[in-house]
Amino acid sequence: MTQTLADLAIGTEWTELVAAQPALGGADAILQNVGYTPIALVFGGDDAPTGKSGYILGYLDSFPGIATKIWARGVSGTGKLSATVQS
Repeated sequence: MTQTLADLAIGTEWTELVAAQPALGGADAILQNVGYTPIALVFGGDDAPTGKSGYILGYLDSFPGIATKIWARGVSGTGKLSATVQS
């Protein structure tokens, strides 16, 4: 079954997405940047990443992955992600 989590708000500080959206935890997910602000993503890690870590998603870029923790932050402002989750 596929579930879409649309318009997840992303701030400029590292946010752990699974805490806010438990359906993402350990699931096969595709995250897509649906806002114009670049989004940094890090799959895994118990603590927030430091510095300029992460894979950068530009507008409409997507990234697949599976993790029990997914960290995201807006690079130059707030942004939005959409997640498609296979369960």
